[in-house]
Amino acid sequence: MYNFNLDVLRIRPSWRNYIVKFFIAGGLFLIGGIVFAGGGRRIGGWFFLIALVFVLIAVIQRFSRLYTLTRESVSARAGIIARHENEIKLTDIREVGVRQNIMERFLRTGTVLFASAATGGVEVKFEGVYDPLSIKEEANKRKKKAAVQDKKRCPQCGEFIWKHAKVCPHCGYGFGEG
Repeated sequence: MYNFNLDVLRIRPSWRNYIVKFFIAGGLFLIGGIVFAGGGRRIGGWFFLIALVFVLIAVIQRFSRLYTLTRESVSARAGIIARHENEIKLTDIREVGVRQNIMERFLRTGTVLFASAATGGVEVKFEGVYDPLSIKEEANKRKKKAAVQDKKRCPQCGEFIWKHAKVCPHCGYGFGEG
Protein backbone atom coordinates (compact mmCIF):
# COMPACT_ATOMS: atom_id res chain seq x y z
CA MET A 1 0.00 0.00 0.00
CA TYR A 2 2.82 2.43 0.83
CA ASN A 3 5.37 3.54 -1.73
CA PHE A 4 8.55 3.28 0.32
CA ASN A 5 10.65 4.41 -2.66
CA LEU A 6 9.64 8.02 -1.95
CA ASP A 7 12.07 10.21 -0.01
CA VAL A 8 9.18 11.67 2.02
CA LEU A 9 6.39 9.32 3.05
CA ARG A 10 3.25 11.02 4.37
CA ILE A 11 0.82 8.80 6.26
CA ARG A 12 -2.59 9.46 7.79
CA PRO A 13 -4.53 7.15 10.11
CA SER A 14 -6.34 4.41 8.21
CA TRP A 15 -10.07 4.67 7.52
CA ARG A 16 -10.26 1.19 9.09
CA ASN A 17 -9.36 2.84 12.39
CA TYR A 18 -12.79 4.55 12.42
CA ILE A 19 -14.92 1.52 11.54
CA VAL A 20 -16.75 1.56 14.90
CA LYS A 21 -17.83 5.19 14.39
CA PHE A 22 -19.04 4.36 10.88
CA PHE A 23 -21.03 1.36 12.16
CA ILE A 24 -22.66 3.52 14.83
CA ALA A 25 -23.43 6.18 12.23
CA GLY A 26 -24.92 3.54 9.91
CA GLY A 27 -27.09 2.18 12.69
CA LEU A 28 -28.30 5.68 13.59
CA PHE A 29 -29.09 6.42 9.92
CA LEU A 30 -31.05 3.16 9.73
CA ILE A 31 -32.99 3.88 12.93
CA GLY A 32 -33.56 7.48 11.78
CA GLY A 33 -34.91 6.23 8.44
CA ILE A 34 -37.31 3.81 10.13
CA VAL A 35 -38.54 6.45 12.59
CA PHE A 36 -38.81 9.05 9.79
CA ALA A 37 -40.82 6.69 7.60
CA GLY A 38 -43.08 5.86 10.57
CA GLY A 39 -44.13 9.48 10.89
CA GLY A 40 -41.68 10.68 13.51
CA ARG A 41 -40.01 13.24 11.29
CA ARG A 42 -38.53 15.33 14.10
CA ILE A 43 -37.06 12.38 16.03
CA GLY A 44 -35.88 10.74 12.79
CA GLY A 45 -34.12 13.99 11.89
CA TRP A 46 -32.28 13.95 15.21
CA PHE A 47 -31.02 10.42 14.49
CA PHE A 48 -29.77 11.62 11.08
CA LEU A 49 -28.04 14.59 12.69
CA ILE A 50 -26.31 12.49 15.37
CA ALA A 51 -25.18 10.01 12.68
CA LEU A 52 -23.73 12.88 10.67
CA VAL A 53 -21.84 14.08 13.77
CA PHE A 54 -20.22 10.62 14.15
CA VAL A 55 -19.08 10.70 10.51
CA LEU A 56 -17.74 14.26 10.83
CA ILE A 57 -15.81 13.37 13.99
CA ALA A 58 -14.14 10.45 12.18
CA VAL A 59 -13.25 12.61 9.16
CA ILE A 60 -11.88 15.45 11.31
CA GLN A 61 -9.85 13.06 13.48
CA ARG A 62 -8.30 11.42 10.41
CA PHE A 63 -7.40 14.61 8.56
CA SER A 64 -6.10 16.39 11.67
CA ARG A 65 -3.22 13.89 11.94
CA LEU A 66 -0.25 13.61 9.59
CA TYR A 67 2.74 11.34 10.06
CA THR A 68 5.93 11.79 8.07
CA LEU A 69 8.85 9.44 7.50
CA THR A 70 11.80 10.95 5.61
CA ARG A 71 15.40 9.88 4.99
CA GLU A 72 16.47 11.94 8.02
CA SER A 73 13.57 11.98 10.52
CA VAL A 74 10.12 10.89 11.66
CA SER A 75 7.44 13.34 12.75
CA ALA A 76 3.86 13.32 13.94
CA ARG A 77 1.60 16.35 13.61
CA ALA A 78 -1.86 16.65 15.14
CA GLY A 79 -4.40 19.43 15.17
CA ILE A 80 -6.37 21.66 12.86
CA ILE A 81 -6.39 25.00 14.65
CA ALA A 82 -3.90 24.34 17.45
CA ARG A 83 -0.97 22.21 16.39
CA HIS A 84 1.15 19.68 18.24
CA GLU A 85 4.20 18.34 16.41
CA ASN A 86 7.01 16.00 17.50
CA GLU A 87 10.04 15.06 15.43
CA ILE A 88 13.04 12.78 15.96
CA LYS A 89 16.08 12.42 13.73
CA LEU A 90 16.51 8.83 12.58
CA THR A 91 20.03 8.72 14.00
CA ASP A 92 18.62 9.59 17.45
CA ILE A 93 16.01 6.81 17.50
CA ARG A 94 16.73 4.22 20.16
CA GLU A 95 13.75 1.95 19.56
CA VAL A 96 10.90 1.43 17.09
CA GLY A 97 7.92 -0.58 18.33
CA VAL A 98 4.41 -1.58 17.27
CA ARG A 99 1.34 -1.76 19.50
CA GLN A 100 -1.84 -3.53 18.34
CA ASN A 101 -4.88 -4.80 20.20
CA ILE A 102 -6.95 -7.76 18.92
CA MET A 103 -9.27 -5.61 16.80
CA GLU A 104 -6.33 -3.71 15.29
CA ARG A 105 -4.57 -6.97 14.40
CA PHE A 106 -7.73 -8.12 12.65
CA LEU A 107 -8.01 -4.81 10.74
CA ARG A 108 -4.21 -4.65 10.10
CA THR A 109 -3.93 -1.28 11.83
CA GLY A 110 -1.98 -0.20 14.87
CA THR A 111 0.41 2.29 16.42
CA VAL A 112 4.10 2.65 15.55
CA LEU A 113 6.13 4.00 18.48
CA PHE A 114 9.44 5.85 18.12
CA ALA A 115 11.62 6.42 21.19
CA SER A 116 14.96 8.17 21.59
CA ALA A 117 17.42 8.21 24.44
CA ALA A 118 16.65 11.89 25.09
CA THR A 119 13.58 11.36 27.27
CA GLY A 120 13.62 7.62 27.87
CA GLY A 121 10.05 7.39 26.55
CA VAL A 122 8.07 7.46 23.33
CA GLU A 123 8.26 10.84 21.61
CA VAL A 124 6.56 10.12 18.27
CA LYS A 125 3.51 7.91 17.65
CA PHE A 126 1.92 6.99 14.33
CA GLU A 127 -1.54 6.08 15.68
CA GLY A 128 -4.11 4.04 13.77
CA VAL A 129 -1.97 3.47 10.67
CA TYR A 130 -2.49 0.66 8.18
CA ASP A 131 0.15 -2.12 8.20
CA PRO A 132 2.26 -0.80 11.09
CA LEU A 133 4.78 -3.64 10.79
CA SER A 134 5.84 -2.54 7.29
CA ILE A 135 6.22 1.05 8.54
CA LYS A 136 8.39 -0.19 11.43
CA GLU A 137 10.52 -2.21 9.02
CA GLU A 138 10.96 0.77 6.66
CA ALA A 139 11.85 3.09 9.57
CA ASN A 140 14.51 0.63 10.74
CA LYS A 141 15.94 0.40 7.20
CA ARG A 142 16.11 4.18 6.92
CA LYS A 143 17.60 4.41 10.42
CA LYS A 144 20.34 1.95 9.50
CA LYS A 145 21.06 3.84 6.26
CA ALA A 146 21.20 7.19 8.09
CA ALA A 147 23.56 5.75 10.73
CA VAL A 148 26.26 4.86 8.18
CA GLN A 149 25.68 7.86 5.91
CA ASP A 150 27.92 10.16 8.01
CA LYS A 151 30.52 7.46 8.66
CA LYS A 152 33.42 5.78 6.91
CA ARG A 153 35.05 2.41 7.41
CA CYS A 154 38.51 2.23 8.89
CA PRO A 155 40.81 0.38 6.44
CA GLN A 156 42.81 -1.17 9.29
CA CYS A 157 40.15 -2.52 11.69
CA GLY A 158 36.97 -2.26 9.58
CA GLU A 159 34.96 -0.34 12.19
CA PHE A 160 32.64 2.50 11.16
CA ILE A 161 33.79 5.88 12.46
CA TRP A 162 32.72 9.49 11.87
CA LYS A 163 33.45 10.69 8.33
CA HIS A 164 35.55 13.64 9.52
CA ALA A 165 37.64 11.69 12.07
CA LYS A 166 41.42 12.05 11.72
CA VAL A 167 42.23 9.02 13.87
CA CYS A 168 40.29 5.76 14.35
CA PRO A 169 39.28 5.53 18.02
CA HIS A 170 39.31 1.71 17.85
CA CYS A 171 42.78 1.00 16.47
CA GLY A 172 44.56 4.38 16.22
CA TYR A 173 44.88 4.37 12.43
CA GLY A 174 45.61 7.91 11.17
CA PHE A 175 43.70 9.33 8.20
CA GLY A 176 45.18 11.92 5.82
CA GLU A 177 48.60 11.93 7.44
CA GLY A 178 51.61 12.20 5.26
